[in-house]
Amino acid sequence: MKIWQIDPANITPYYDIALCHALASENQQVRFISSRFLYDKTLVYPDTFTTDFRYFRLLEDERLLHFPRLRKGMRALTYPITHRGLLRDIKHHKPDIVHFQWSRLPIFDRWLIAQIRALGIPVVHTIHDVDPLFGQGYFTGELKDVYEQVDALVVHTKDSQDQFLSTYQSIPPSKVHIIPILTMDDPNMPADASLKSAREKLKIHPNAFVSMFFGGIKYYKGIDILANAIPLVHEKNPEVQFWIVGRPDMDQLDLLNQLRKKENVVIVADYVPSELAWQYFLSADIHVFPYRHIFQSGALISTLGYGCAVIVTDVGGLPELVDGNGWVVPPEDPQALAEAICNAAEDRDQLKRMGQRSREIVITRTSPAHVASEYIKLYESLVTR
Repeated sequence: MKIWQIDPANITPYYDIALCHALASENQQVRFISSRFLYDKTLVYPDTFTTDFRYFRLLEDERLLHFPRLRKGMRALTYPITHRGLLRDIKHHKPDIVHFQWSRLPIFDRWLIAQIRALGIPVVHTIHDVDPLFGQGYFTGELKDVYEQVDALVVHTKDSQDQFLSTYQSIPPSKVHIIPILTMDDPNMPADASLKSAREKLKIHPNAFVSMFFGGIKYYKGIDILANAIPLVHEKNPEVQFWIVGRPDMDQLDLLNQLRKKENVVIVADYVPSELAWQYFLSADIHVFPYRHIFQSGALISTLGYGCAVIVTDVGGLPELVDGNGWVVPPEDPQALAEAICNAAEDRDQLKRMGQRSREIVITRTSPAHVASEYIKLYESLVTR
């Protein structure tokens, strides 16, 4: 099949690449249509599929990142123009399936989807977040209009499916399919990578106990909750090191500056290039996900894929992903989070067993081959109906 994957703003580049590569590895002809991702210069796009960076070409100058309002306005202007060019190519090349990963401006996306379906081409849309990350209104359009138009919708967990059907009651349940997030082995990780080698790279003492938060630093991810848990942990075990690593939103900067002043707290407030990510994953004893709310987490899947032990909050599909292998604590509860971290620090052998089980979960349920086969089944059912 000819499968066109579309993520105009390249919101989830690592996931998109992994999915396109997985489908291509199953002998599908895949084209990834997006824009250049400016935050990771080391990001590699495999040659197993075609990449087409047609969106926002005028915005590839990194200096424009310092002018977000200007970029936003220019994106809105060029978005529908690029849609028209894409539609011409769809008419010419006639893909079997068009799959949208994100709808950034529904007012324009619903038009494009209607045109594609009028050509007899099925359209799939993935729901990464049931509660939209972006504002909706008169000028952007409503995601509901997009969801009602497409032939099939994909969510990643049963919890997301339940929440979605409750929120969008006009959507028939038969249209909403559960396919897990896939993970992919890190091509940048050395074959002999280990906790020891990762700690040597980051200059972490080999005997330290390290609690790691890794990922975009945003309010809903609960860094302030972790901040309140840190002194509770240090009352019992002052030697625990806390690493908070990721690119922060502006509203998180004051909190990070306060945390920098604390003992045994390390802040890396920057985007970590993909070639260095393995060092942070493997160097930690436990990874924490103190989220207030979320429906699914690519960061959690990646962490499990590296064979790491985890602590998650009881929100969205996180407990479903962990499947009993790790600590699940109530959201917005620093005391419970602190107790879980202290419990983890008491038994490193248990953490090793959990890490092995994490890897098994990923291989069994979210391997590229398994997830690709699920998508191919869905695509084939739409093409042949």
